[in-house]
Amino acid sequence: MKIDKIQTTGTQSRVSVDTKTVDEYAEALQSGATLPPVTVFFDGTNYWLADGFHRLAAHRRLNRREIEVEQRDGTQRDAILHSVGANASHGLRRSNADKRRAVEMLLSDPEWSQWSSEAIAKQCHVSPHTVAAIRKSISANAEIDEPVTRKVERNGTVYEQKTANIGRSAQPEPAPQPAPANDAPPWDDAPPPMTEMEALEQSLREVTDSLEDALAALADLNNPNQKEYMSEIGKLRAELRAVETTRDALQNENAALKRHIRMLEKKLK
Repeated sequence: MKIDKIQTTGTQSRVSVDTKTVDEYAEALQSGATLPPVTVFFDGTNYWLADGFHRLAAHRRLNRREIEVEQRDGTQRDAILHSVGANASHGLRRSNADKRRAVEMLLSDPEWSQWSSEAIAKQCHVSPHTVAAIRKSISANAEIDEPVTRKVERNGTVYEQKTANIGRSAQPEPAPQPAPANDAPPWDDAPPPMTEMEALEQSLREVTDSLEDALAALADLNNPNQKEYMSEIGKLRAELRAVETTRDALQNENAALKRHIRMLEKKLK
């Protein structure tokens, strides 16, 4: 198919295209390798790309005008639904940010957001726990930006009065903050850097989520890529054990240091 016929607007579920992967694919193509066809959905007018964004970018990098495709019937929305579950078992491994973006694409849609967490998890090939956590995060951050108003008549003139703050106590104006020093950041609310233990705990959560996602995908008995999933799960479990071992060692080191400090304090007394 002619590459310039393929539409990509709105169907990419990854956070971004990985330049290194595009370079590797382009090098493979130059060496004579044949990459799998990309997946497109045809709605009678447009061809919507659903899987193969890195392969398409590699072909464009080499200024190639055609690419092999697997064509299916469907609309842009069908392409999006396919995209959010693509690369769960092949191609460049999805990052946690990629998985979150895929889930958020469905949760931000008026129709798909009504699906259960289990249905969205199955479509995105992640765990229901991951979907529930993202849904909760979105709900917690949702705010109503438009103020509520009502019409008020005074002395024959009609005014619009904002009612959002009625009944709330007035908040004092914040005191002016001194300008930052030349070597200080232009903001004063930057989060403090994570400690080594906090960084390990975050890594542990990310690896655990990835393992749950792989197990959720494996639960789909109709999926033909069982071997790939088992290989991925083995790697994730090894990574999980490595993170847990490092965390446990650090906890033991901290405990020993605390005991030593208490002993020194007793001697000083």
